[in-house]
Amino acid sequence: MTNYFFWTGEPKRALESGHRCLAIATDLGDFTLQVRTNQALGQAYYALGDYHRSIDFLRSTVVSLHDDLLYERFGLTTFPSVASRSFLVWCLTELGEFSEAIAIAEEGVRIAEAVKQPASLIVASSGIGLLYLRKGHLKQAIPVLERCLGLDRVSTLPVFLIVSTQLGYAYALSGNIVEALPLLEQAVQQASSISVMVGHSLRVAWLSEAYLLAGRMDDARELAGRALGLAHHHNEQGSEAYVLRLLGEIASHRDPHDVETAQGHYRQAMALATELDMRPLIAHCHLGLGVLYRRTGKRQEAQEHLATATTMMRDMEMGFWLQKAEAELKECG
Repeated sequence: MTNYFFWTGEPKRALESGHRCLAIATDLGDFTLQVRTNQALGQAYYALGDYHRSIDFLRSTVVSLHDDLLYERFGLTTFPSVASRSFLVWCLTELGEFSEAIAIAEEGVRIAEAVKQPASLIVASSGIGLLYLRKGHLKQAIPVLERCLGLDRVSTLPVFLIVSTQLGYAYALSGNIVEALPLLEQAVQQASSISVMVGHSLRVAWLSEAYLLAGRMDDARELAGRALGLAHHHNEQGSEAYVLRLLGEIASHRDPHDVETAQGHYRQAMALATELDMRPLIAHCHLGLGVLYRRTGKRQEAQEHLATATTMMRDMEMGFWLQKAEAELKECG
């Protein structure tokens, strides 16, 4: 039931079920049930945006699975040694711990390739795909995610939807809107049709951002509002922070710029990201505020935020995003 609640976007119910199950597994000394439950609890805490607590449960699973246990499925669709690493990578990525995340992601891919199971390879790819996206290494993200398109989609549809959404978003950020929109639109529609609601707020937000990049402001604004409602409904605080930052972007692109609304959304996003320790997103908020202030003639405020964004992104080696921040700071003079 814990996994069911996770995929249907009910992380709090997943936690309740998971903690009850873990207590039983501990009392019985049932290792298989402990593995399955620790992974499920890690996933639920990730969905809630509690990345540090998620990491605790996922590390427990990763550490407990060694030698021959790496290649045991424990009755699950995908190998826990792969899935736990993938979700652990997602958490570390949101915290900006990219170096550790890369090492763990590569371990997950090696295990998935060794077991030769498409479902596990898709799961591993979803980990490294999000990592490269957040790090701004689009040229590395796209080939990894494209490789999954030819794999078995049916048995792993929920995770495949995550990967196809990541690829669509990567295309959008790289300027390939023509290929991005069909992937993102199809993923949003399919997820809704099979009630895969976990992460759906972020899925809708990425489609919204693609519309923004395509110049479809009304569509972008409508979907961003929908994404915010989904994040609230499903208690996804991390996704909520990302959507708030997106709403800031949309307001800042209006003609004329809606400065008050934009800075309000950016600051809300930054406050929530700070609470959740989401360093890459904090850097993005500084970048957004810096660009907004530069465009509206507030030079000193622009320089302060752009300098902060540049420093943070350089420290985290955020590739594409660092280049953008550096270009904006140079433009600011």
